[in-house]
Amino acid sequence: MTHLCFLLHMHQPEYVDPRTGRAELPWVRLHGARAYLDVARLLEEYGAVHLTVNFVPSLVAQLEQVVNGRPEQDAWLRVALKPARELSPDEREFLVTRFFSLNWGRSVDVRPRYRELLDKRGRQLKPEDLRARSQSFTDGDIRDLTVLFNLAWMGFAAREGDRDLAALEAKARGFTDEKIATAEAGLATAFDIKFVFNKWTLGEEFCRDELGIEAELVDPAFDLLAALGYTRKDIEAANLYCCGAMTLEGAPGLKPEHLPVFDCANPCGRTGKRYLSVESHIR
Repeated sequence: MTHLCFLLHMHQPEYVDPRTGRAELPWVRLHGARAYLDVARLLEEYGAVHLTVNFVPSLVAQLEQVVNGRPEQDAWLRVALKPARELSPDEREFLVTRFFSLNWGRSVDVRPRYRELLDKRGRQLKPEDLRARSQSFTDGDIRDLTVLFNLAWMGFAAREGDRDLAALEAKARGFTDEKIATAEAGLATAFDIKFVFNKWTLGEEFCRDELGIEAELVDPAFDLLAALGYTRKDIEAANLYCCGAMTLEGAPGLKPEHLPVFDCANPCGRTGKRYLSVESHIR
């Protein structure tokens, strides 16, 4: 018999400078908003999974500082929270250099505004050119950069049920307040979320100029939300929330013996499993 143990070893070195009490690198805070919280959320959802999670003492101590500390105790956050107009040339260069520190394909390129800022900075830039390039960033560019960096680092567990983060994410992907209002109005009567997030509702010009999508729009099967980086699980969850399950199966208060009276010729909704048997139509 084989005995298998799943062990997840969570570790981070000590980033806090003992002289100042300030974290010089943000990885504990950022991974705490993503991987660490996501793992806990998944273990909560899949209770039958047995996983040993080990946190090294240096990580636990730094997580406690993140939770109980102040913004000035995080070197990156201290700069990010300053008004853009008050940033020194060194601080602007710091943000433009450091705030693209994540996977570009999964986190930057899927957000049109973030992609635009990366292209403005340059993807393969010599260190000596960063100072001049950072000075070309306007105050608005700097504000967007700081928000997008921290937003992109947040995992799915941190986003669940947070309407403010959802609105920020929509804007991060190029959606203006006007287009968000258009989408919300369409969702009120939509059978499926894809009936709203498409070129016919949002307009080809918006999809092309703001979202950076053009050639794929001619394909009737094109999935705009998937192209914007949303996973299938994200889209399915949004569908259930916005458009409903369209079935009584799983509804609170209904017992299994109550369901037969509601059975139809075909399964109802996108999650329904029950339907009338063939014999029930001819008896």
